[in-house]
Amino acid sequence: MEKRVNKRIEANQEIIYASDKTKRYGTLVNCSERGMYIKPTISFPVNSVYEIRIPLKRELLRIPGRVVRVEKSGECYDGFGLELMKFPKNYLKYLIKLDLVHES
Repeated sequence: MEKRVNKRIEANQEIIYASDKTKRYGTLVNCSERGMYIKPTISFPVNSVYEIRIPLKRELLRIPGRVVRVEKSGECYDGFGLELMKFPKNYLKYLIKLDLVHES
């Protein structure tokens, strides 16, 4: 079994991932300080770099990342792992809140 460097936190949050003029929807399944795993709703991302948009109560969290891993069942894409390219302070606050919610 692969040992992860950073702790994964369950999220289950609807998100938007976009590149250039393409905008798609998916679910953020889990995330860590350096990456996240996303399940796309309709189609697999064809580009390798995306801006992840997580709608929060008071802001839209924007995080750039690139696809580093893809999971596929037969001809269907189940999800993809994303390595984060920048780490905004508000993303770390988001992780702390998620971790507190899932620990209780």
